[in-house]
Amino acid sequence: MSTKTKKEQQKNLIQKTIGFKIFFATVFILLVVHSILLIYPCVWMIFNSLKTSYEYVSTSSLLLPSKWMFINYIDVFEMFEVKGVGFLEMTWNSIWWAGGNTIIGLFAGAVVAYTVARYDFAAKNIVWGVIMLTMMIPIYGTGAAGYKQLFTLGLYDNPLILIKSAGGYGGFEFLMMHSFFKSLPRDYAEAAELDGAGQFYIFLRIMLPMAIAPILALAVKAFIGSWNGYMVGIVSMPSYPLLSTGLYLYEKAMTIGMNYPVYFCGAVICTIPVVVLFCSFQDVFLQNMSMGGLKG
Repeated sequence: MSTKTKKEQQKNLIQKTIGFKIFFATVFILLVVHSILLIYPCVWMIFNSLKTSYEYVSTSSLLLPSKWMFINYIDVFEMFEVKGVGFLEMTWNSIWWAGGNTIIGLFAGAVVAYTVARYDFAAKNIVWGVIMLTMMIPIYGTGAAGYKQLFTLGLYDNPLILIKSAGGYGGFEFLMMHSFFKSLPRDYAEAAELDGAGQFYIFLRIMLPMAIAPILALAVKAFIGSWNGYMVGIVSMPSYPLLSTGLYLYEKAMTIGMNYPVYFCGAVICTIPVVVLFCSFQDVFLQNMSMGGLKG
């Protein structure tokens, strides 16, 4: 190889290296700016939750508290009330709604996804088509029918509304579970059948535990969605306000003379469970899902 060719290759390599560094620096700066824009509102809310009500309305909200009012996080349990329901009761309503909706919905979705993925039956294509069709219909297009259904079944303003979660399968959760169960080798089920295991036993004791990774990921997503959702509490459970519903209604009811630091305290407390949950299971979202093989 000639000296001229080597110099050209070295020059191209240097240019590529410089281009990569510029690209990396640009992406890094954009990510830093994006992170700051995401973190800033949270930090702003925490600082303002530690002010007095007078200080918040009389000074700039960008300033740090002159006196750190940590007692606001105790007062929120006494002052935060919507429709005669206190903060602790709203917290309990959010827990049973988000937890129940997640468990029932995911189990029902896993059963349907497993059945459609693993078995051949006459109505298989019909079930698949109905699920795909419901995914295409906007949520506002089914709102009136769903509202009427609650009255017909006697589930309106009733904790038994969780029963309806069993029929909420579909969407991304169904597609993810369907793809996972479809990709599993049939050797697992066939080995269990040779040992005399029934289909229900195979699903609960073999197939479902193997799907623990996608189930955990979907559970975190479903729990956060249910915890943050406020429309269900407003439309379907007015007597059982959730934390998200309470924050919304409290803001609307207390527009004049509202104690904003206490409101911010409620918002901070409301976000703590989902932040802790996501941080605890973040590896489930980031790591590659893998499954073991059969032992000989």
